[in-house]
Formats: sequence, structure tokens, C-alpha cells
Amino acid sequence: NGRNSEWRVALSPKMSTHHLGGRRSFVAGFTIGMGVMHLMHTLLTLTHVTLHNCDEERFRSTALRFGPRPLRLPPKEPLEKDNSVLDEIIKFQQLFQSTDKTFRHGYHWFYGRHLPRYRSKEDLAILEIGGRGGDSAIAWTKYFGHHAKIDMITYGGKGDKLKFENPTVGCRRDGAQSAIGCGQIHTFYCDQSDAKKLEADVVTHRPDGWDIVIDDGSHVPAHNVISFEALWKNLRPGGIYVVEDIETSYYQDSVVYGYEYKAGILADPPLNALSRFRQYVDVINRGYIGPDEPQFSLFEGDHGIMEIGYARNLIFIRKKLAGIDDDGNHYGSYPIGMVKSRGYRSMSTVEAHRVFKHQSKVLDEWRPK
Repeated sequence: NGRNSEWRVALSPKMSTHHLGGRRSFVAGFTIGMGVMHLMHTLLTLTHVTLHNCDEERFRSTALRFGPRPLRLPPKEPLEKDNSVLDEIIKFQQLFQSTDKTFRHGYHWFYGRHLPRYRSKEDLAILEIGGRGGDSAIAWTKYFGHHAKIDMITYGGKGDKLKFENPTVGCRRDGAQSAIGCGQIHTFYCDQSDAKKLEADVVTHRPDGWDIVIDDGSHVPAHNVISFEALWKNLRPGGIYVVEDIETSYYQDSVVYGYEYKAGILADPPLNALSRFRQYVDVINRGYIGPDEPQFSLFEGDHGIMEIGYARNLIFIRKKLAGIDDDGNHYGSYPIGMVKSRGYRSMSTVEAHRVFKHQSKVLDEWRPK
């Protein structure tokens, strides 16, 4: 027929009956095969259309009778159709629209997902490093409500040459409605790179610690590390510590608020803050790195690190939760019954710990003399 006309065979006069029969068999067989393939393609197409239009639950129950691995159809509605998370993202964006957390960095896409859980906490306490004019402090009072206690740390950059307005004063100037929450805001004037001053002037006045700590201060990578290791132990169980503006760790030669520094994507920690925080992952996993390493520690209080995450231009660290699970174990009880490798007993972190301490010496150059 026309469909198979291109497969016609030109027979030679000298071709025997044997050859003729063989060639006819080949043509007939090939034609039948092409027909079968066409039929299978039609059936598969109809099956795909049927499955696409059938009820999902009915299909799943039918598929379960024919095998242990039913097909997973895509959800009927895209996830973004659920606007509850998006509403929180937009709410944060609107309240912080006067700060660069939103219009420059787009942090509302992060905070809108991670901070709503803290809004219902009655004794909520927040510390933000980097007060400047107080826009952020005022926004926190609106976001969390007037029951939250807001602490801000501000400083004037290198040599304290930059003078920023006290956020508490800014709060009073913002109008009567915001002034109701002015009593929630307290400002500490302190250099975030001075761990001793942080302890004496800030931590001692807040013995109960904070649920949320945000570093939006000098942005110097070494300062990020010093502040975190000094304040982490005062973060409450289940709390979150956020380091913003970590893009500065990528700058090879830069200056910010009068501080000149060198970093870069290949710079050793702690000059690259991202690399330093990656080292803390070894503390989270210390139960897996050798028989003598349950006490492996890099700085005071690091046993409380439960999670470290990286988002666009920020790092977040969560503190372990208090309490026990359904088996009566707390977070630090694990791992339990771990399958150990052949070389487990010979594993050691002595050299890794030595390198960490050696690298940390560079931080002394960034501490006040």
C-alpha cells in the first residue's frame, strides 16, 4: 500500500523461487511488525490520556493492585496556590519596606517563612546587631507586637567615627502609634568585635538570653565570627541566629564602615565567614567521627547547634530544642546504635582541631587592642 510503498522490492529475472519466497516473507513480516508497533503506540497514547484525565485517588488505588510502586501524579494545584506562606512573606515585606532587608536583599522571602512561629511566644526577646537610625527596631515592634522585647546594638564603625541615631529616640519620633512600643526597645552602644564588652555590657543585662539574634552590623566577616561565638551560648533553646550580608565574604579587597579587610571565595576561614560556619557542621556530626569525639568542640556552647543553613546572602543557625521525643531521648542522645565503619576506632579529629585553632589566631587582629 501507499504507507509501505518505499519498501517495494525490485526482483531480478535471475532470482530463484527460493529467493522470491524469502523476500516476500521478509516484506510481509516487516509490514506486520510495523502495524503492531503502530497499534502499541495508539494504545499507549490512549492510556496516557486516560490516566491524565482520571481521578487521581482512583488511579492510585488501582495501581496499588498491580505493583508496589504506584506512579506519582503531579499535584492538581501548584504549591504556590496556598497563599498562607506568601501572605507572611508579603507582611514582612510591607512592615520592613523602609529597610534594605526587603528592597535591596529580598530577605522577606526568608524571614516570612522562618519567623512567624515565634510570634505567639509570650516572652519573646530579640537582639539585632546594627541599629543605625532605628527603622528596623520599629518594624520589629510592629511585626511581633508590643509584648516582644527588642534589643539593638549600634556602633560607629572603625574608630567609632560614624554616629548613628539611637533607635529608641527614632522610635519616639515615629509618631504616637509607634511610640506605644518605644518602651520595648533598648539600645546598647557596643563594638561587636569586642567579645569582652559584649559579655559585660550586653549579655550580663540579659541573663535569660534571646529567641532571635540577627547580625546586621559591620558586615566584616571576622566580626561575624567573633559576635556569633560570643553570643551563641545566650540564644534560647529553639532559637535562631541569622547572619545577614555575607556577600562581604566574597570580596577580595574591600572596605565597609571604615574597616579595610581582605576575604574572597578561596580565603581561609575565618576571613571567609561562610567557610568558618561550614566548619561548625563537624560539631553537629561529632557523634559520627570517631569513638573519642563526643566532646569535640570548637567554641563554648557549640554542642547546642542543631542546624546550619545557607540562604541568599545570609546564614542561619538553629539551637537544639529542649525536651524529649516519643522514645524518651533528647536531641543530644543521638546517634543510637550507629553502624560504624572499619576504621572508626582509628578516626581522630586532633589535626582538624589544631587547624581550627591556628586559623582562629587571625581573629586577634580584629579584636580591640
